[in-house]
Amino acid sequence: MAHVIQIESTRAKAGFSRLPSEAAVNDLAITKHGAIEAYVLSPSRYRRLIALDLAGAEPLQRLEAEFHELVAGMQTPEHAAAADRLATDSLENILAGGAGPNAAVPKRSGRAAGR
Repeated sequence: MAHVIQIESTRAKAGFSRLPSEAAVNDLAITKHGAIEAYVLSPSRYRRLIALDLAGAEPLQRLEAEFHELVAGMQTPEHAAAADRLATDSLENILAGGAGPNAAVPKRSGRAAGR
């Protein structure tokens, strides 16, 4: 486990470019007037802490967090625009094809529409 080193905020500010390399070896606690204001951690240490936090969560909460992480990773501007169209347009307009050629919901016809 990494050792926590306290650094006064003015010193951290002056040596900001060195903080990532120091955080790779030790966790850093940035202090202001003796009180901890922030921590600087390496990416791997941060991921381990998040994993530990999620491991203690209820199974449904853990799955929800994983789901939101996956969804966030799949979002593109096109996906966001389609979701906005679905959220703001009427169902009738979407089903009629009024949401544009990239509509997320295809027009229904024939047996699929119950005819």
